Formats: sequence, C-alpha cells, structure tokens
Amino acid sequence: MNTRLLSLLLFPALALGQGNSAGGAYAKIPTHAVIAALEDVAVVKPGDIGAIGMNPANVFTHGSHTSVAFSHAEWIQGISGQRLSTSFPLPVGRLALGAAITTVAGIELRDQPGPALGTFDAKSAVLSASWGLPVSDGIVAGIAASYLYEKLYVYESTGFGLDVGALAQTPVDGLTIGASLVNAGQMSAFRRDVVDIPTTLRFGGMYRLESGSLTLEPALSIRQELHDREFGVAAGATALYQNLVGVRFSWRSGETARSLGFGLMSAYGGLGLEYSLVPISSGLGTAHMITVLAHF
Repeated sequence: MNTRLLSLLLFPALALGQGNSAGGAYAKIPTHAVIAALEDVAVVKPGDIGAIGMNPANVFTHGSHTSVAFSHAEWIQGISGQRLSTSFPLPVGRLALGAAITTVAGIELRDQPGPALGTFDAKSAVLSASWGLPVSDGIVAGIAASYLYEKLYVYESTGFGLDVGALAQTPVDGLTIGASLVNAGQMSAFRRDVVDIPTTLRFGGMYRLESGSLTLEPALSIRQELHDREFGVAAGATALYQNLVGVRFSWRSGETARSLGFGLMSAYGGLGLEYSLVPISSGLGTAHMITVLAHF
C-alpha cells in the first residue's frame, strides 16, 4: 500500500486519537504552533489568536490593534497544512476569521498489483469565524462557527461545527480559568460511512507568575471527548523572558500517539514567531509547525 495512503488512513487515529472515523478528525488537527505546543492547556490562553481553536473566548483582548497570523505545518508522510487568520475589534467585542487547508498529495491509485494508474490528492478545509466579548467584570465569552469540507478521491463530505467557551479571572491574583465545547456539529456521510465530528469538552486553569524579567505560566486541564467518551488530563507551561523569547511544553494523557508537545517563540515590536515540534509514535516521524504573526 502507498505509504501516503496508509498515513492518511492512520493519521486521524495516530495523531489525534479521535475514534474510528477518518472523516471529521481533521477538524481537530492543530492549525497554529501555539496549539501544537500546548494542546489542551491552550483552553486558557487569553488574547492569543493562535489558541482560538481550543476556546473561542481566547479571541478577546483589549486594544484596537489588528492581528494576522499564517501557519504552515509538515506532519507525517508528506501531510501538510496551512492556515491564515486575522482578528480585529468590533464595536462590541472582537472578531476573528480563519481559513485552513490540509493536503495529502500524490496518493497512488491502484486496482491491481503493478504500476499505479495515477495519483490523487486528499484535502480538507475549514472556514471559521469567532467572536469574543466581555460579559461581566473579569469574564469573557466566545462563540465560533466553522464550515467543514473533506475530499478523498471522488468522495466528499461537508458540514459545520460550533464552538462555545468562556474565560474568567478568579479572585486569586494571576489565576485564570477557562472552559469550552468545540466541534459540536455534523457532517454528511463520507462514502457510506457516518462521520462523527470529534466534539470535545475542556476545562483548565492557568497561573501567571512574574519575577523581574521572567514570566512563567503553568497550566492544567481536563478533556472529555464526547463521541468516544475518552477522558484525559494535560499539563503544560510557557516560560517567557521579557516577553521577547520563550519556550513551551505540554503533556497529555489518553493519547498514545502524540502525548508531548514542544515550542519556541519570539516577539519584537508588532511581529512574532512561533515554532512547535510534536513527536509522533509508531515510528511515523515528527511534526513541525511554524506560525508568523503581525500586530498593527
């Protein structure tokens, strides 16, 4: 079997651990380096355009600036992805728009042993809009809607996803908690198979510690995946020096294929750069993702 086709069939389970359906699992592939590095604990990442996919309330931040982010990912066996996002203020709250595509190119088409009849590409795409706004002192709510599309050879599936979430500053100085429900929705049948979107509930907390030029943000979270009923916990941290350079790390249980994430970040003025590295088990390799950000 062509290795790229094998990777396509295994990727949702190995990289994402989302049940038995290949369709719909692409909705949970990290599309920003910050999510690839922090995973579930990014449910509490206020004001970070990269963490919207974990919690739409993360889109909100004070200020009138506009943010733009472009991400490129190289996963396993030639699986690649790109995402372009922007966020900007509204008279009430803040809006983010995003478009992402994942491609597996050059899959060989065969009906018997021997030379391939040709090749084809498998693709998935997500178009999303997220809105966040403060609802009371120290509490922010967010909602996001997504259009989902997948194509494998001549088979297609389309659908929609809905995310809701909230962030709250607690009475404990520096402690923020957050919760979200993402990918609540449905897709049309893929070939003859019912597609289960990986709907996930998350809850987490992040504590911000500052000492001189150093900032440390340890975080914990839990997740409940509703279709396969898988439960997991995660821990992670971001360490920053003068908010100019930093490192990220995360670990999560219940995920045998990719339980670890690592990241590096740098920022200067209105520009930022994020890089993440995700080891994938079963000898399939390592995923790399880079995100370039601009604020103006």
